[in-house]
Amino acid sequence: MKTFKIKNLFMLSLALFMVGFSSCSKEENEEPRQEDIRITALGTFDYDMKFYDILGGSPTYLGSDYDETGTVTIRRSAEDESMLEVVEDGDVLVRMTNITATDDGFSFDIPVESHSRDGMTLFVEGYEYFQAYGSKHVGLFDKNKNEIKAAIKAELDNIPVMFTIEGRKK
Repeated sequence: MKTFKIKNLFMLSLALFMVGFSSCSKEENEEPRQEDIRITALGTFDYDMKFYDILGGSPTYLGSDYDETGTVTIRRSAEDESMLEVVEDGDVLVRMTNITATDDGFSFDIPVESHSRDGMTLFVEGYEYFQAYGSKHVGLFDKNKNEIKAAIKAELDNIPVMFTIEGRKK
């Protein structure tokens, strides 16, 4: 009889232990994961580009004769999963880094990069131009409007210009 009581007590303890253990799931012990805000910006965008002279300090619009339009794709970077890439005709134009959540999307930076073609080298980097959230930003993505904008400083033969790109998701 004693063996039966001990065995039942052991089985009851084991069952209570297993119920208690299974109710503490792994998810309860982990930090909640934030949604990857970059996902909302993946896709194809039609853009408008405007050029500015920045040699004198503050940007001066060069006029509609220099404006351009086109289509780019924003994708995840194969090199670094924390970055996004802006691609046109298979070429990576710029990379988005330091992606930071905002109330309606995210802000980002564009690091210094160089592009060589036909014996010339063009250097590009982000340019803090867009005012939002109490400070200037290189780029902003608005997930509610599906719009992205970025300001990029380019230098060719030591002559700096700045251009803005404003795109709408297709």
